[in-house]
Amino acid sequence: FGLDKNGAKPGTKIAVFDLGGGTFDITVLAMGDGVFEVLATNGDTFLGGDDIDRAIVNWWLPASGLSSADLSNNKSLGQAWRLAAEQAKIALSAQPQWQGTVNGIALQLTQTQLAEIAQPLISQTINCCKNALADAKLTANDLNEIVLVGGSTRMPLIKQAVANYFNRP
Repeated sequence: FGLDKNGAKPGTKIAVFDLGGGTFDITVLAMGDGVFEVLATNGDTFLGGDDIDRAIVNWWLPASGLSSADLSNNKSLGQAWRLAAEQAKIALSAQPQWQGTVNGIALQLTQTQLAEIAQPLISQTINCCKNALADAKLTANDLNEIVLVGGSTRMPLIKQAVANYFNRP
């Protein structure tokens, strides 16, 4: 990520928060003379942006008259719902409300609802951060840099949770 070329000094401690579509990893690094030492790593190989999409779909289901079995049995319908959830999640990064239609069913989601839906998953990432810092024998205040990696870190909810936990933007 160019951290070694941006004036980071030996002893700089960095957390790399990597939330992609399917996995989450947190790595705590220390830099020394252009070499990075991994102090700790933690994560969840079954936690990512796809899980937020699934949570959105599950939130929509009760009002739609459909069940998760309906979506599982009809792969194209299930895929259409997952794509709508992803579109909503992306749109809500910049606007307060999203509305769409999938197979004639009107769907909507607000930023507040998304925050409620995603909070348990975001909390899981923060717990992994706590574990990684404990393994590294560091606190959030000991870190000099936080690097966000992965498409899901573009979500304002994720950025804010990371900023709050690590006490910095």
